[in-house]
Amino acid sequence: MLEMAGVEQSIQDGFKMLRKGGRFTAFGVLSQPQASIDYTDGIVFKGATIYGINGRKIFDTWYRVRNLLASKRLDISPVITHEYLLDDYKLGFDKMLELPRVAAKAVLFPDKADLEAAKKRKG
Repeated sequence: MLEMAGVEQSIQDGFKMLRKGGRFTAFGVLSQPQASIDYTDGIVFKGATIYGINGRKIFDTWYRVRNLLASKRLDISPVITHEYLLDDYKLGFDKMLELPRVAAKAVLFPDKADLEAAKKRKG
């Protein structure tokens, strides 16, 4: 489990989904210093291993995730709801703040050709 959002609900959901003996990798940074976790069922009874990532491990994580994406073992397309050019970042932020919430992840592309290629892949 790789938690990258830094949102308490995603941390709680991550521990709920974690398999027995699983590894929880904490990468996201919370806006407040504490999060509520089901210690007994989420960690102890699952035999969870928890890794915090910062500094030198961040690059290892990026390489691992890149390999997961390239090998198609990890499909993140269901959470990408919007794609914009980097110049249109305000549209992306506005969409993320819109209520009722319809956006999960807005991806910003610095290059128009990359945005068009991503749209083609999506179909």
